[in-house]
Amino acid sequence: MEYAANLTKALYGQLYAQIDPRRIGEDRRAMQIMDHYGKRLSKRTNNLLPDGLKRLLENYPDHGCYIDFDEARELFKTVRRPNSGEEAFVECLNDVSDITIGAHNNAVVIDLSAGQDENEQEDENEQADFARNAETAGTVPEAGAN
Repeated sequence: MEYAANLTKALYGQLYAQIDPRRIGEDRRAMQIMDHYGKRLSKRTNNLLPDGLKRLLENYPDHGCYIDFDEARELFKTVRRPNSGEEAFVECLNDVSDITIGAHNNAVVIDLSAGQDENEQEDENEQADFARNAETAGTVPEAGAN
């Protein structure tokens, strides 16, 4: 028995010494968070193909991974090239960010159809009510006034 223990230690000792239980736990937790977040996004958009989330989690290890147009079509139900208005919008963003479109056949995914959260919607509703009330009272608020 001692011989087997010594042999195992000699063969695998250095390998086992490299295993960090804390790192394994952190990685597992990060994967659980990504899986949960991905399911929430998928439920909201209904755009992931059945195995899309699994493939994203397993095949793209970080945010630096690039997904080209053909790969996107294998992950998502609806994928299209940007229209001229969206291209112009992204070009405007280039002035203030690192976003690029079309360079080296890269694709940019921007969800322009995403709804606003409830607080933003309430703010807009209050501003619209204020403007309507001001118009019916015969006064129009100045631009930018709240």
